[in-house]
Amino acid sequence: APSFIFVDEIDAIAGRHARKDPRRRATFEALIGQLDGE
Repeated sequence: APSFIFVDEIDAIAGRHARKDPRRRATFEALIGQLDGE
């Protein structure tokens, strides 16, 4: 069944600082991968 996931405060890990911090970028990419079913 279709689902809707609301992620509040996503900018805390995916904001402009994520581009400069490789750990935050990796965390964000892992989160997106999990949500995408990878």
